[in-house]
Amino acid sequence: GDSTVSVIDTNPASGTYNTVIANIPVGHLPTGVAVSPDGTLAYVVNQSSGSVTVIDTAHNSVIDLDPATAGI
Repeated sequence: GDSTVSVIDTNPASGTYNTVIANIPVGHLPTGVAVSPDGTLAYVVNQSSGSVTVIDTAHNSVIDLDPATAGI
């Protein structure tokens, strides 16, 4: 499969509402996503690559790919 996370616009007032606005590359076989309480970071568990990708949600960009965090 694709090793990306899709970002969907959830703002009903937006012209791109309910559509994919970005595809962010992550590790192999992303299987879960958790979002920080303040919504600024998303953590993607990459099962096959044994890593966690950290995404800056304001910029839809990867800020860290940490193989040491596998198993969190």
